[in-house]
Amino acid sequence: QEEWLVSGGWVGEVDAPRAWGSTAMQGSAAKDVVGPYLEALTLFVALQPVDNVEKGHVLHLLSVSVSGWHAAPDRELGYGVSAGLATETCEAVVCVLRLLHSSGADKPLTANRCTPYVCSFLALACTVRTFEEAHGLPVPGQSAVIAGLQSEAGMALNGLRAVVERFHPESGRFIVRLQPEDPPAAWKKVRAENLRPELPPDGAVARAADGARECGRACLAGVAEIFDDLLREMQAEDLENEDIILGRILHSQLAAAMWEALVCCWGDRGMGLRGSELFELCGGDFSLCARLARDVLSAHSMVQLSLGLGPPEQEARALGRLRALQENFARAYCELFQPSVLWGAGLEPGDAPMAELQRDLDGHILKVAASAVHLGVFAELALAAEFYLERALEGPSAGRRVPPVVLPVMLCRVVCTILLSSFATQDASSALLQRHFRLLMPDLLSVLLTFFEVLAARQHCEDIEDYFAASPAALDAFAALSGIGLWSLFSEAVPGRVVSLLLGMPRVLTDPALFARLVLSLLSRPLEPALAGAYEALAPGDRAAFWQQVAARGKLCCLAPAEAKRAVEEWLSVSAEAEGPGFDMGALQVAATETAVDSLINRCLAELPDSLRDCPPPATQREAVGTAAPMGTAVESGGPEEVAMGLSLLGLPALPGQAPRLAAADGRSGQRRGGSRGG
Repeated sequence: QEEWLVSGGWVGEVDAPRAWGSTAMQGSAAKDVVGPYLEALTLFVALQPVDNVEKGHVLHLLSVSVSGWHAAPDRELGYGVSAGLATETCEAVVCVLRLLHSSGADKPLTANRCTPYVCSFLALACTVRTFEEAHGLPVPGQSAVIAGLQSEAGMALNGLRAVVERFHPESGRFIVRLQPEDPPAAWKKVRAENLRPELPPDGAVARAADGARECGRACLAGVAEIFDDLLREMQAEDLENEDIILGRILHSQLAAAMWEALVCCWGDRGMGLRGSELFELCGGDFSLCARLARDVLSAHSMVQLSLGLGPPEQEARALGRLRALQENFARAYCELFQPSVLWGAGLEPGDAPMAELQRDLDGHILKVAASAVHLGVFAELALAAEFYLERALEGPSAGRRVPPVVLPVMLCRVVCTILLSSFATQDASSALLQRHFRLLMPDLLSVLLTFFEVLAARQHCEDIEDYFAASPAALDAFAALSGIGLWSLFSEAVPGRVVSLLLGMPRVLTDPALFARLVLSLLSRPLEPALAGAYEALAPGDRAAFWQQVAARGKLCCLAPAEAKRAVEEWLSVSAEAEGPGFDMGALQVAATETAVDSLINRCLAELPDSLRDCPPPATQREAVGTAAPMGTAVESGGPEEVAMGLSLLGLPALPGQAPRLAAADGRSGQRRGGSRGG
């Protein structure tokens, strides 16, 4: 199992890129994906050191599901899987997770535990995606006729019309209500193949999509407690020195698999999970958010080790899929530094003075940053950003149509946000954070250098506008680093290469926003003749915009607007344009630039469902191993039990007949602030 994780897949059968690119859900491709996962889970369950009825039942469920996928003809799968097969598979995977959870209590997250969990969450993600293509899938709120029940109790229900309430993943059945006045205790659980949904004459496609989303949400509820407990285990586990490398690999793969399952189960909103939702998911604990961020953002490291071992096209698509998941997570994590999370945590700004609100926000940002620094989040984010930029520098990727700018932009934005708050606060914690970014400066400069190398290399390519849209964020970070001693800490080598690349791009010298940021970055350096000539070549309107940008972005260098203008005047040996109507539009122009970058990020993340779908299947399959056990009855009386819904903290309403778990009264008061450190 350790060999499987270190090598990136099942040795000799599924290589590392395909382990991350194996979630195609259309037709026969799903057969080649879900089947091997179920077979691997069968082996993992058989190896579990327990011997009870539950284990035998889980093995039986897996055996039935594997047989179902093997028996389904490719011709039928071309039009999507049957609802019965999809729900049976979901039942098997959820039961595997529950068995792993119950049999692994009080045990460390070694390979023996992590590997089955990784496989289970990836299998859950695959299975949930099959719901989108399943035909005959009942939809909550839809009327259906019960048919085909064989038991004595079930035959009495055949022909009755019922209303579908929700999917129950633990049993693979749908909970239905026979009469409007029936209490939840009288509701029934019926398998999909025993329900004949009454589809409306129009809107059938929309109803099917609704059904897939609702099934995914039910799967989230079914594994919520497991998800929450694993997050806390990963946070609390203290790795021994000799196990730290393997432990980091294990945790990164597990965290990425859990996030992928969350995204897939969340449905069409999966790519849009926000920072406030991540904060709630982690119980209001910034340290737990940082731990999850570090693990997810380092998930590419194992794939990186095995690049070149598989077909290039498959590797490209697999990396595109992993990149999409990391971009999705990075946006959610970086939003923790935004006001929406602070006010969403229960604080009401009311009529407080703006200065007081700004102090609260700066304190919030520094608190989140302290946890991130303690766990090395920014270093992992920088490594991930550079990894994908280097792939872009090698050539266009077959896996993603959008350039890899999300991670670099997120990194640059969060660095600027934290440094601006540290400039405003100027206390001991601010000094530690600035020291951390000085120590991290080689990694940050490497990201900026690679970004501008890609920009220079692709000036005549179709995607150049996307790179230029992200350039203001990169130049903002360059200016902010100069504000904490970039030019005094480093020789001319790396930052000088960045400047040379920028001076070689005419658009940087003619765009007032980019030009202003570049000038602010170089105020402590001798004036470049090319910059003086570029300023003289600006049209009068562009000069006004240039000075507006200087005033608006001077704070990145710890300069007030007037100080920034005066410093640039002295450096360029020119006089600022006289203020006139619209001179204070600099902040609005910056906001417009940020909005354009946000649109680019949203477009990148909107490709997530396609990239999850567009991937190669594994190469071979193992023979299934299973033991027989009695199947559950087709109909189970009794309403749905109370389910612990840790993931319902994301804002999911209680499902019909389901009581959500209430958060503990001190759920947010127990936030543990991670200690800050310099490196």
